[in-house]
Amino acid sequence: MTTTLSMPQESQIPGDRTAPKASLRLEWVYGYRAANCRSNIHLTENGELVYFSAAVAIVQSIEEKDHCRQRFFLGHDNDIISSCLHPDRKIVATGQIGKNAQICVWNTQGTMKLESLLQGHADGVGAINFSADGEKLASVGIDSNNTIKVWSWLRGKILATVAGHSERVFDICYFGDRVITCGVKHIRFWTLLGNTLEFKEGLFGKSEALTLLCIGALGRSTTNESKTTNDDESLCFTGAINGDLIVWKKNKIDRIISGAHNSTIYSIDINSNGFLTSGKDGCVKEWTRDFAPTGQSTHVPSLINDSEEISVCSIASHNGYCVAGTRDCEIYGFQLNGNNALQLLVQGHHDSSLFALACHPKENIFVTGG
Repeated sequence: MTTTLSMPQESQIPGDRTAPKASLRLEWVYGYRAANCRSNIHLTENGELVYFSAAVAIVQSIEEKDHCRQRFFLGHDNDIISSCLHPDRKIVATGQIGKNAQICVWNTQGTMKLESLLQGHADGVGAINFSADGEKLASVGIDSNNTIKVWSWLRGKILATVAGHSERVFDICYFGDRVITCGVKHIRFWTLLGNTLEFKEGLFGKSEALTLLCIGALGRSTTNESKTTNDDESLCFTGAINGDLIVWKKNKIDRIISGAHNSTIYSIDINSNGFLTSGKDGCVKEWTRDFAPTGQSTHVPSLINDSEEISVCSIASHNGYCVAGTRDCEIYGFQLNGNNALQLLVQGHHDSSLFALACHPKENIFVTGG
């Protein structure tokens, strides 16, 4: 016996198969990329927080009245892995991963306008930094040569390209007219000569060559809060894997602040009073311009277990307010006036991949797993 089943008339597919006249608009981004990133959060002139997640750059208000407001720059076609803030605190550069990795220079105000699109790095852009006058941009790739490029970003023109080092380069920083790079057991001081860059190797002397994760510079400023034109009076300093701060004058060690942190220093932020450091020990520490600790230190706990130490991989400050990004993909804010009450600004899931997502059938909540 044969049985024939027929689809009910009302269930048949309609003849019009064109896409509906509807579109999706991004409303909110949960989380912040901390994995394999450092020094990747910023505070704009208006006091807004800039960070990124996946291929989206986010500008988020941290004012109580505007706390539920995010704006987005969507000009990337692959994951963003680096960023830096222009001296005017209005423009941001973001670098992405990918075979023909691009750098987008865009305005955080108004319509988030793309100001310049720079292409030329293979594999990805690991670190970027504006010059003190804001006219040039230096970048380092994550290719096998750790290629360094110097750009006239307003013209979209490459001024120089050179192989950076055979070992991994973690940070790049403008220092007056020079560019400094640091990484696995090395630091190099670069000078732009014509269309090329020439370097002097940093000399560790009798000290052990250490892996350096981040660079700060006194005597120049990415925030227009302090400047000097005399390179002889300028000092740059680096955060080391063992928690030391190493101060450099020209290409030699000037001094070492041993045990500045209990473990690796990941990020340095320059401000009008001195500078801040953060590291694997979960602390944000304040320093004078003479490299003396002020005694002010803020411990950033893990959201999951506040007794655990959680790495603070990125810090930024402006007008007495500091933001700190953790390896658990959270961002906290606090005042630099001794009142260290932490405000959770961005909550992520964890520092690893997410493999599960489910929405509640009735409530406006969802659960993630990874």
